[in-house]
Amino acid sequence: MNNIIFKFLQNILWHMPKAFAHKVLYFLAYKKTLNLRNPIDFDEKIQWLLVNVLDDRYKDYVDKVKVREYVKKKGLGETLIPVYGVWENCNDIDLSKLPNEFVLKIMDQVRIITQLFLMQMTRRLCKSLLIY
Repeated sequence: MNNIIFKFLQNILWHMPKAFAHKVLYFLAYKKTLNLRNPIDFDEKIQWLLVNVLDDRYKDYVDKVKVREYVKKKGLGETLIPVYGVWENCNDIDLSKLPNEFVLKIMDQVRIITQLFLMQMTRRLCKSLLIY
């Protein structure tokens, strides 16, 4: 029940001034008042950043694809490591076109890692069946 009330308040509070919304949500989460004038602990400092510094452009900086576009636009594209592809669905990935060793950067980690693990295991099973 508390989770439902918390979500309801969250939806209402985002239409209020930023500092007020953060103070209410902070109080509900930590059972203490949020000090935005002189933040002391780490959580208060993060909230201060959210209220006073961070704005909508920062969500582009944490998006792995959008930040690459930003870096290229600033003339630093040569510093980026190569990207083999961006896929919406694991079924779209052609594993035969990927090198033997690669790193996956994932947004929805649990679902995609599970799918990729199953694909990789299927691939290995098929190879082992063909060898014997």
